[in-house]
Amino acid sequence: LGFVEGPLDSPILHVEPVTAERMTVVVAPNHPWARGGELTNADLRRQSWVFREEGSGTREAFLAALQERGVPLDTLKIILTLPSNEAVREAVAEGAGAACLSPLVCRRSLAAGALKRANILLPPRPFQAVHHRERYVPKAAAAFLELARAMPSFSP
Repeated sequence: LGFVEGPLDSPILHVEPVTAERMTVVVAPNHPWARGGELTNADLRRQSWVFREEGSGTREAFLAALQERGVPLDTLKIILTLPSNEAVREAVAEGAGAACLSPLVCRRSLAAGALKRANILLPPRPFQAVHHRERYVPKAAAAFLELARAMPSFSP
């Protein structure tokens, strides 16, 4: 049993949507975007960004959302690329720039005031449960899947 984000098409895997989240752009509390004004594409291009590494689902989902808005990757100022959500979150809290993260990754930092949400609405990102079509799903995995199905969608 596994969980993946984004589309997946495999003849050997059973794929079942279980939840979704709406990622959020976060900044340090003293950043101009923390005041809540609506962001333009020009704002996004001028900003210094902290990104996850290539191949990260978070990165790919954010880049797809930006592309839909008409902001391609080659127009962004990416100043840091880091290997984990936690590293990105901490760099942003220290003022390195803006980043796009899962609301689950940054909820404690948002609640504590260490991060602030920027005013930009991103599309939902689906999560699917996957397992091999021809393999038995153990009872513990099936119970865990039931819990995942009952999870609410996450939005900032």
